[in-house]
Amino acid sequence: MPPKKKQKVAPPQERFKALKIVIIDALPFQRKLWQERIGAGFVAVTSADVAAGALARHGDATHVVSCAKDRALAGRVRDDVGAAPHVVTDEWLTTTLRAADGLAAEADFAWRAPAPA
Repeated sequence: MPPKKKQKVAPPQERFKALKIVIIDALPFQRKLWQERIGAGFVAVTSADVAAGALARHGDATHVVSCAKDRALAGRVRDDVGAAPHVVTDEWLTTTLRAADGLAAEADFAWRAPAPA
């Protein structure tokens, strides 16, 4: 059996160079892909980390991207990061990566707490 070819990893995209993006609850394949595309500004945290106050260590984040849907967590994120960084859903990052250049409009993907069931 011939050896597997290693996949080429594209360098981080320039549009993310000046950003620090904290991502909450990304799946393993998302973390791998996004870390490759974002580069040094990529930080992955879990919901448990956020509940324990992890966002306080990332006050310089420009964006907080959430893959979580937890209503209580949305409030905690806003309390911890304030209004300065953009708090968006993972769809913002996916849309940005699909675009040829620039960033998707954050307002279109703002992360709001889901309505109570």
